[in-house]
Amino acid sequence: MTDRGQFADPEKKSLLAAASKVVALTPAIGTEIHGLDLRQLTDAQKDELCVLPRPSGSARGQRADRLRFTGHC
Repeated sequence: MTDRGQFADPEKKSLLAAASKVVALTPAIGTEIHGLDLRQLTDAQKDELCVLPRPSGSARGQRADRLRFTGHC
């Protein structure tokens, strides 16, 4: 298995550019990102999404009932 996060841009430019709103909370909590459709992310954006929770250890999306994660980052 390949860790897709190793291919990610550490600054997550592609992922953050696709968001309608980005709110930096705290280093412990992380960043809140609005307006992403996970079904439409590019491979580069998916790689960046894999590393998003690494500093804080968590990731959360609104309408989580519609999120389905398959595979591994």
